[in-house]
Amino acid sequence: MDFRAVRRLRNRAGARGLSCLLIVLLLLSLFPGSILAAPASMIITTTPDWALSDSLTESKVRADGFIIKLILTGNTWATGLGETPTQLVLAPTLKNGFTTGSDVDRLQALLDQATFVRDPVDGATLTITLPALASYNITQDQEITFAPPPGLLQDSANVPIAQSFTITADPQAALSGSLTEGVTQSDIVAGGKQLVITLYNCSWAADVATDFDQRRLLFGKIWPVGSPIYNTLISKPLPNDIIAVNGGVLTLTLPAVPGYSIAAPVDVTLGSLDQHLLVIAPSADLTNIINPKFTIATDNSIVAWKTVPAVTEAATVSTGIILSLVLSNNTWAGDITTDSAKKAVLLNGLTASTDSAAWDGAKTAPGTTFALSSTEVANDTLTITIPAAAQYSIAKDQIITVAVPSTVLTNNYPLSNTLTFTIKANPSVAISGALTSGATILDLVSGGKDIAATLYNTTWDPMVTIDQVKRESLIDGLFSHGSWTALLPAIKAGAHFTRNNDQTVTIVLPPLPEIADPSSPITLAPNISIIKDLTAAKGGVSFDNASASPTFSITPVSNQSAVLAGAVLTATESDIVTGGKDLVITLQNDLWAQDIATNSAKRNALIAGITAETEPAIWAAVGASATLVRNSDSVLTITLPAAPNYAIGSEQKISVVIPAGSTANSTGLIPVGSFTLKAVMLDLSGTAVASPLETKAVIAGGKTIIITLNNGTWASDILTPTKFANLKNGFSAGTAGTKIKDAITEKNVSIKGGTLTIKLPPIPDFTSNTPEEIKFSLNGAALAQLVNEKLSTAKVLAAAQSVRIGVAASLSGTGLNMTTAEVVNGGREIIVTLTNGEWDPTLLTSSSKLKALINGFAADSDSASWTLVKTALTKADPTKAFALEAANRLKITLPPVPGYAPTSEQKVTLTVPTTAQLKGASSVTAAEKLRITLPTAATTATLEELLEDGSFAALINATTLDKVFFKISPKHLKSVISKQTTIGNTKITSLDCYTHTVVAKVSVTINGTSYTSSTYTENGDTREFNIGFAIIESAEGDSDPVNTDAYIKLLDSGDSALQSDEVIKLNGNKTYTIAPKKALEGTYSLNKLIDEKTLLTDILKYYKPSEIEVFDI
Repeated sequence: MDFRAVRRLRNRAGARGLSCLLIVLLLLSLFPGSILAAPASMIITTTPDWALSDSLTESKVRADGFIIKLILTGNTWATGLGETPTQLVLAPTLKNGFTTGSDVDRLQALLDQATFVRDPVDGATLTITLPALASYNITQDQEITFAPPPGLLQDSANVPIAQSFTITADPQAALSGSLTEGVTQSDIVAGGKQLVITLYNCSWAADVATDFDQRRLLFGKIWPVGSPIYNTLISKPLPNDIIAVNGGVLTLTLPAVPGYSIAAPVDVTLGSLDQHLLVIAPSADLTNIINPKFTIATDNSIVAWKTVPAVTEAATVSTGIILSLVLSNNTWAGDITTDSAKKAVLLNGLTASTDSAAWDGAKTAPGTTFALSSTEVANDTLTITIPAAAQYSIAKDQIITVAVPSTVLTNNYPLSNTLTFTIKANPSVAISGALTSGATILDLVSGGKDIAATLYNTTWDPMVTIDQVKRESLIDGLFSHGSWTALLPAIKAGAHFTRNNDQTVTIVLPPLPEIADPSSPITLAPNISIIKDLTAAKGGVSFDNASASPTFSITPVSNQSAVLAGAVLTATESDIVTGGKDLVITLQNDLWAQDIATNSAKRNALIAGITAETEPAIWAAVGASATLVRNSDSVLTITLPAAPNYAIGSEQKISVVIPAGSTANSTGLIPVGSFTLKAVMLDLSGTAVASPLETKAVIAGGKTIIITLNNGTWASDILTPTKFANLKNGFSAGTAGTKIKDAITEKNVSIKGGTLTIKLPPIPDFTSNTPEEIKFSLNGAALAQLVNEKLSTAKVLAAAQSVRIGVAASLSGTGLNMTTAEVVNGGREIIVTLTNGEWDPTLLTSSSKLKALINGFAADSDSASWTLVKTALTKADPTKAFALEAANRLKITLPPVPGYAPTSEQKVTLTVPTTAQLKGASSVTAAEKLRITLPTAATTATLEELLEDGSFAALINATTLDKVFFKISPKHLKSVISKQTTIGNTKITSLDCYTHTVVAKVSVTINGTSYTSSTYTENGDTREFNIGFAIIESAEGDSDPVNTDAYIKLLDSGDSALQSDEVIKLNGNKTYTIAPKKALEGTYSLNKLIDEKTLLTDILKYYKPSEIEVFDI
């Protein structure tokens, strides 16, 4: 910042008392806010803690790995580091932030397997976990610096400075020096080679070079005690000549070791350094040695040719190859000529640079021989004879490398050299270029494809592309096949020739005439005899492919395709009626036939290939008058005429298939694709359509009917009287629907584009007793008036949806009328059909909705028995018990209901809850009821009768208990209260008889005299009748002539007896309970009565055997 500028500003202003505030404002104007903000900082912690001694070490990293935490202050890590997909993208950037000055590859190996986690709470901590890395070896303490990449910070402008931590290296030693770099026994004899031992993270003992025992201990760790080198080292009079220490580096210079001789290479290994030679913590022998081994080889042995081979491909094929190999400083193993394993190993050492399969076949052919001889010493020469290899063939000169393995030598140590020889290949020609790489007949017609003829092991005649005779002779040589004959003149006249170099000639073909039969391949088989005469080889030189010319074929076009474009791809029904839309077909890998637009047969075949999946005749009438224009070789335009009769009921998919003969190179069909013509259609929606209208909703008004024109728009003046009347006339309905239609006025209608919305007015006097529908359709003149788009006069617009008024449910199926046995066995079907309604599509997968539907079944009697049916339905597999056969049709298949035994006939009502309906407004009760009848028999007898004649036991023994039934009639007399009083010799009796409401008259017979009453009071389900009478008692001491049994008869309104007479014995004031509190009437199987003993006890308590009917089934 230029403070002099500030001073000048103050001087110019003349305001010596310029406030500090002005200075601050100037600073803020000169520097960004981010610079003035508090700088971010970062600390690095590790686990183990690197700051503690012997904590974060090389060996611990190898064994356990470690954890790094990068903790920011004044900034946070980018949120993307906590998001899995983004984290993967940011990881490389994070890892690149770590640097080190040593063992970079080891740091990279650690980071490659690292994982990191951003603290989700404060975002300021990034935890990096580096797992154990067994290969982590470092030569010195590794200081690692992390510089946070700005792109990984939430505020990239506020970057903390880099921080470092250190991994402490384990103590180790490394061998180097000229002694480790491939010495021989001669080097040891001469002396002067050095062995350098470098220590890391420890140091040499101070007396390692000066103390005799220390030197002897060191030398013994490297060479065997008593060996020539060991003895020479310890006997040197001046130790400083052979050993020097400079810090952690000890240099050992070998003196000359006269007479040192080895028969085979010697491996020297420094396995460890004794702890007494070192200053090391903790104290222990140092075993971590880098490059601990080196080798002292014998003096070099070599192999040479006795005679350098001069080999050709032709000679290899006709006479074979002879190789003579001579050794120096070694000899061949004596059994090399007989040991098949050694011969195989030696042959494996003869390798080819190219065409290795051909060479391997030649060298391993039966008949290869090995012979030993002497050049300088015995068995130093080996002659290998490879016989003629008739199948040997190479494309170019082949270099053979001879590497002799030491295992086939007398002394098993490697030779210091390899040999090579060359097999000169026969001249040959290779054909390449675009024409040979999958070219098609279309490529010939189009022209521009090239063919290249490349010679190997010879060169082209210098005039081959210049001299007319030679040039055209080359064409004859390359294209010498009958199927090309007709094309040769055009090729010779129009081809472009290039002599690229001495070996390669390229010919670019001109456009050629259409091929007569594009379905057959055209084969190219060059004539090698002609081509050979155009090369430097000429004459009788053997060309490799003289007998098998390189051939390839120009294939028919098999991957033709086409792309559709043009206005018709987005056309509507109205666009087709109007006409003028075009379809553009662009060919790929083919050309349109030249006369496609003028040849009526080809034109009609192409038009016939453009077909409609639906209403094909309507589309065919449009295409019949279409016009075609061949815009170019690949582009064709079809323009559609006006089609006043084009009317479709739904969108029309048009498929395009190009027939054979429509293009220059296709002999089959070319499927192109399809497009869809959008039909003008009507849809109804809105709140009045979404669910059936309830009466109260119509009365209240406000529901909407939305009439949507798909791919069309409504006339803007549709609300004028005539058009509005035509619009309303589009609605067809019954009595209730007509009332709704008539109530609609222009005020209830709004229009926007293709959407017309009707908001139903309130209709206070609306009623509806049966479901019905309001349909909507337009056609003829009304359609032309109300819709802007031009449509066919035959067009009928009819909405598939309707306004539904009310919902009804009906029952049908085999379960409508059932016996109890059929319920027990299961399998009966109940079909529930909704009129104007639909079932909730999730009904079968929603246990709560199914339960609500099942609970909608209600029986008029014995609800406990019917509950068994509902329970069985609830537990049944819903996929087997329920099936939505249509949107409004549900099939219920009753499962078996063991134990179902109602005591009386049942009538079951179904009320469909709103939750089971799709957008149901209220529950719906089906008009029909399920009827379950009880078992019946043609004949019955009373229990009294069966007991008297003993047939009851016989009945039970003849069948099963579940087939014997007790039929219990209702007790219509609930109770009787008797009140008696005596006045003189007259006993007055008052009987209050309590009955069911079905009883219309009560008659009481006493001593043959009947007393009747039809007068009663009613309270709920009980009627109370009162009958009074008097009886004169006899003189005292005489027997009472009055029969005190009272016979009570109950009659209905037709004076028919409702049950057998009840008999009570009058005896003062008393209450007689006649009927049980819980009604027992019904039909029971004897099996049920025995299982429920209380029930049987109650029946026998309140019913005489004469009142119980018995039957079997």
